[in-house]
Amino acid sequence: MLCGLFVQLLFFGFFLVIALVFWKRMRNSPKMYSTPQYGINHWSKLLKLLLLAAPIIIFRCLFRVAEFSQGHDGYLVSHEVFMYLFDAAPMLFVQIMFHFVYAADVFGAGSMGKLGDSESSIGLNARH
Repeated sequence: MLCGLFVQLLFFGFFLVIALVFWKRMRNSPKMYSTPQYGINHWSKLLKLLLLAAPIIIFRCLFRVAEFSQGHDGYLVSHEVFMYLFDAAPMLFVQIMFHFVYAADVFGAGSMGKLGDSESSIGLNARH
């Protein structure tokens, strides 16, 4: 578990660095304002939300590292309040944040696909 958490922290940190570099470059580029807006919100609003959610998720992951490093009978595992404060509450807050900026509202409803589209596109209905 600890190895998996460290890999998660590594890749999420890498994603965060790439997102920050992308945001910095796009802020300084004249193309930022010429990119099309397909949905209700602009892509920069979703990126800002990701950049706000990332430290919360990293904090939660660091808590999980501390929790699992103490073992099955550690202090953090044996006291339920820490799970609610440092695991469930941050994830609830991130979920609530993403409720206000939905990906389909940024990329347009048609870009997300529908449940039945993949079946018809690969020919599953042709068997009948």
